[in-house]
Amino acid sequence: MNKLTWNIIWLIFDKLITLLGGFLITVLTARYLGPEKIGIINYFLAILAFIVPITQFGGDILIFLKSAKNEQSGKMLINHTKNMRRLLFTVSFAAIYLFTYQDYNQYDRLILVILGVASFYQSYDLYKFYFNGVMRSKENVISGQAGVLASLLLRSIFVFFKLPYYFFALPYVALYIIPFWYRKYRIKAKGIETAKYATQFKGYFLKNGFPILISSLSILVYIKVGQIMLGTFLTNKEVGLYTSALTLAQCWQFVPLALIMSFISKSVSSSTFKDKGFRLCFLASTLCSVPFLLATYFLAQPIIEATYGKAFLEAQSLLFLLTLTTMFSLYGTISSRIIIDAGGNKYMMMKSLVVSIMSVGLSYWFVKEYGLIGAGYAALISEAVSGTVGNYFFKKSNIFKLQYSMLMSKKDILSFVKG
Repeated sequence: MNKLTWNIIWLIFDKLITLLGGFLITVLTARYLGPEKIGIINYFLAILAFIVPITQFGGDILIFLKSAKNEQSGKMLINHTKNMRRLLFTVSFAAIYLFTYQDYNQYDRLILVILGVASFYQSYDLYKFYFNGVMRSKENVISGQAGVLASLLLRSIFVFFKLPYYFFALPYVALYIIPFWYRKYRIKAKGIETAKYATQFKGYFLKNGFPILISSLSILVYIKVGQIMLGTFLTNKEVGLYTSALTLAQCWQFVPLALIMSFISKSVSSSTFKDKGFRLCFLASTLCSVPFLLATYFLAQPIIEATYGKAFLEAQSLLFLLTLTTMFSLYGTISSRIIIDAGGNKYMMMKSLVVSIMSVGLSYWFVKEYGLIGAGYAALISEAVSGTVGNYFFKKSNIFKLQYSMLMSKKDILSFVKG
């Protein structure tokens, strides 16, 4: 098997083990804590999620794309961002903590601080994007599974001993701190030393990272705004119901994401197979979506009952909507890589800003008018626009053509995989 095939296998193995173990323990935890308590944790996670793109400053995409073309460039970008990321995280977390201080008790604030530590390591870890870019996903699999195992073990212990809800923030720290230190060590052990400071990269990073930052924040707005609006206008119970349905709706996407990351990594480094690889990404996402769309449309109630239990039955109305939303989200992931690879950073920034503004308006109106189900409709409309028509005005790459011509012959698929 070639390098591409092995990379796909490692990525799928990583996500599959995470799904089987993580999903079961997540369900167990949700059943123990109930919608309201799990909603508090998820509400803080939704707010802290904004720290990640701010701290990374577009480094996730830049390092992935640069590493796929030139390993040394990826290493230099990792090295260059260290001090800046520390400063950005400190300022961002301090602002969030002060903003939420008056509205929560001491135990809730303790959860926020613990989750903040987890958020730091999640934000600061750019090594994983380097390894994905150079198709060494094995390193990410090993480190990621160690973090997942520790996180799941802690959750199981906390449920078994019936510990208070604020203990359940600790597993998130284990989830990110273990992979970070492992990847950092492996980079040195393999002789992939972080490069010395190069002034020519500073201008490049700031110029190209800022549009991606704005784009990432905008994308995060229309992903998380539903949860934030539910917590603001309704209660943390609705946040818990929404995130539970979202977890189920996204549980299958590890397969298309593994294919997407591997296909794009190969596509951006090859002019011969570029369009074939992009079309194959859209095809894989669509084919993987179909069985789950059918299952969540016809079997929403038994799926919720069998996983989260009767306390979460109100979430069944969201399941199909959020599964369809996940499919369009995959389209958006592919399109963003295509546009950025073609130098469309500013286009991505403007598109994401427009969609995020639209999403805030939709979420505000839909949640106030229709409650829980309104958040689902707002998310679906936003992701549909972001994954399709919002990309069609980019002139350097015909994404509309890539999407409608996604059906490929077996010969074309094999020529790309083997090429």
